Order: sequence, then structure tokens, then C-alpha cells
Amino acid sequence: RVNTVGSTWNYHATNVGDIEINGGDYGYSVDKVSEREEVWDLLWDGDTDEREPYFYQQQYTRGKGIGDTYIEANLSAQHVWIYIDGDCVLQTDCVSGLPANGRGTPTGVFQILYKDTDTDLQGQILANGEYSYISHVDYWMPFYNGCGFHDASWRRSFGGTIYKYDGSHGCINLPPSVAPTFYSYVRTGMPVVVFY
Repeated sequence: RVNTVGSTWNYHATNVGDIEINGGDYGYSVDKVSEREEVWDLLWDGDTDEREPYFYQQQYTRGKGIGDTYIEANLSAQHVWIYIDGDCVLQTDCVSGLPANGRGTPTGVFQILYKDTDTDLQGQILANGEYSYISHVDYWMPFYNGCGFHDASWRRSFGGTIYKYDGSHGCINLPPSVAPTFYSYVRTGMPVVVFY
């Protein structure tokens, strides 16, 4: 009843309406080993206790659902919105992962893992020991397995169907003019809703 990681999420998508989203790693995850030990000790001592469970991971917003502070990425529309307390504070076109060759952007409900600035993103290590690519970014906000939001100074345009023939390696590319403000709104743990 408490674990929500891997749940199907009911979500009201911008300009789309109500949808269900599967996948991702966002939500509550109970530390069952620690919880079992605590309950055993309470039973052994004949004590009662009212408390929160031990968690490996908790949701950004307490309670059920995603809450009203999150990032929404509609890959079909190639557009991203940031909502804070239910208000849209930023929206922008983007370029997501190329849907072929294992480079598609993952879909589901995730969370911002951390934030970083002035860093190099590196691709897979090739047989010759070199990286398949190295891209410098000023703003980096990963949400799942090497995929995240970042500025893309090498792109001249965003949105439309660019992702279908010149998409990223899975990340969501943002216009450099928007990235600093985007970064300023994002918080570690903030939910990220990604769907087609």
C-alpha cells in the first residue's frame, strides 16, 4: 500500500487531458529490511509506535499522486513545461532522443537526481578507449540512467520533428537562452513526467 515506485500514474497532461503513464522510478520505496527489524523489536518488547516507515526513497510531494510541482515533457509535441504549485512558470520547445538505435528518451515518471553546471557529458566507451561523444553543457539535470535536461549550444532550432532525424542520445535538449531559467526552477527530487 505504501510503495508507489513502478505504479501506473493518472495524470492530466497539458493540452492533452487525462492519461495514464507507466514506467519510471518515481515514488515511495519502503526499506523492508529495516522496517521488518523495527516491527520485530516492537513486537518483542510489546510496544506500540506510530511513525513513518523507513524509506529507500520518498516522493517529492507528500501523499498520493505526483503533486502540483513537476516537470512535464511531451515528446510528441517536443515541448517541456515546469509547474510550481500548480502554476506554469516556464515552457519551451526541446529536442529529445532519436527514436532509433536505442537512443530514445525513456518515458514514465522519474525525478531529478541532482543538478550540476559546467560539465562534460560522455557517451559510451568505444573499443579504442575513446568516448563516442563528449559534449560540454552549462546546465545539467539528470533524471534517469544518464538521461536528463541540458542546454544544447550546438543546435540552431528546437521543437517540431527534429528528434526524428537528428535527436539526442536520450537527453532532452533545451535552448541555451532558456536553460539558465529552467535550471533555477528545478529542484532535486522534483517529479519529471515524460510521455508521447
